[in-house]
Amino acid sequence: MNPKVHNQIVSFIWSIADDVLRDVFVRGKYRDIILPFTVLRRLDALLVPTKEKVSEANAFETLMNDADNIDTNLEAYLDGFSPNVQEIISKFKLRNQLDTMKEAGLTYLLIEKLCNKEINLSPREAKNSKGEVLPPLTNLGMGYVFEELIRKFNEENNEEAGEHFTPREIIKLMTHILFTPVKDKIKKGTYLIYDPACGSGGMLTEAEKFAMEVTNNKADFILYGQEVNPETYAICTSDMLIKGEKSENIIYGSTLSKDGFPQLHFDFMLSNPPYGKTWKIDEDAIADDRGRRGKEKIKDLRFQVGLPAISDGQLLFLMNMVSKMKHNTELGSRIATVHNGSALFTGDAGGGESEIRKYIIENDWLECIIALPKNIFYNTFLPLLNKTIKELKLDIDARGLKSITDAITWKNEDAAPVLKKGATTPLAFRRGAGGEVYEADSDLRDTENVPLGQDIHEYFEREVLQHIPDAWIDGSKTVKGYEISFTRYFYNYVPPRSIEEITAEIFELEKETEGILNEIVND
Repeated sequence: MNPKVHNQIVSFIWSIADDVLRDVFVRGKYRDIILPFTVLRRLDALLVPTKEKVSEANAFETLMNDADNIDTNLEAYLDGFSPNVQEIISKFKLRNQLDTMKEAGLTYLLIEKLCNKEINLSPREAKNSKGEVLPPLTNLGMGYVFEELIRKFNEENNEEAGEHFTPREIIKLMTHILFTPVKDKIKKGTYLIYDPACGSGGMLTEAEKFAMEVTNNKADFILYGQEVNPETYAICTSDMLIKGEKSENIIYGSTLSKDGFPQLHFDFMLSNPPYGKTWKIDEDAIADDRGRRGKEKIKDLRFQVGLPAISDGQLLFLMNMVSKMKHNTELGSRIATVHNGSALFTGDAGGGESEIRKYIIENDWLECIIALPKNIFYNTFLPLLNKTIKELKLDIDARGLKSITDAITWKNEDAAPVLKKGATTPLAFRRGAGGEVYEADSDLRDTENVPLGQDIHEYFEREVLQHIPDAWIDGSKTVKGYEISFTRYFYNYVPPRSIEEITAEIFELEKETEGILNEIVND
């Protein structure tokens, strides 16, 4: 997907929240409206070829034809969807928000924004208000839009580390590990791909895409997943529905306490399960008398090897996948999973964590361990830092915490410029035919003192742009000042003495001090 088109769509949808929902919903609730309505708009766009078979009341854009009854018609529109879409709407808890939207008179404006001709959420070409052709938005492209919106909302709400989104680079690495070594062994037929903590479905989608590419489309791949977060499950299910996958293969609920696929075994499995999180809520379904010596009884056969500490269930997700390996096929099963470092060393000898590692290693199922760069996952450092501060009982104020995070924050120097929101006045250096104003990175902000008699822009091009090509001048910060620099006007440079001169002086000092030490000792 074209990154520029992707960014335009995401930015437009993101802006709807501030334009329409502000002062009615708190910022943390924006996504409860934006995400499900984006899904509905996309589903409606997919139904365009069959709209002659669909009742006029069940078309998104036609809701605006009767502004006085738009809220009533919206409820009828929602009721008209099939049971699988009804489940998505239910998990989003969208109907809970309709009364608030009605009272504030937001419904018409929200639908009008989502039907704006300046963005195309359809899989077919469209024209904007100027008659320009907008490229189609593929199913994969729509998936990217979903994931980026989720990431932005999670970041805005300070969600916990890596909860919904795994960077594309990591998924790409995992898919290569899964499929590249065995690509020549994959024959015509059907293979099953599984993610027990599938989130919004990005890993499954990328795995299928890469598998099709590396095998030249000679095999079929069916996707399976399970997700415990209702909103993320709804997004994943709608994503699968949009892409023509079997949405019923995505199961809602906790993988640890309620296995969604107890009878299935899979050819390829990949996951980024939650790590550093308690599995206390799943404990009763997994074991009785956990941790009591001689009394502990593990009820779930997937975890018979041993149980990790109650505070961290990441290894349970791994053992769930191990239990679903195929052992009676030529290809067998391949697993790629992300963990933090604690999975490699926590637990005493004979304890659950150690026994899990022993079981995998002695069965020769461990192929490789790859160390990933620090801070590569979105929003991962701050929760860990806060946890560490709490455990060490440190007293760090907000200013000190910001200094720490500023010192270690990773930035992508190749990232696209960010448009400055609401910029309507010529406060910054403008670029592009549309006169866009770009947001500055305050960490990179600098100043220059330009001699009074020189042209600012000539000085800028000569002294700055050749070193920092993407710099610009913020005209609102330009001021005229006067100074008298004593150093500049009255300083006389005195060159340092030569090495020879200094060496000669040292030798003279040594001669003068000869015999002094003997006199001191004798006295």
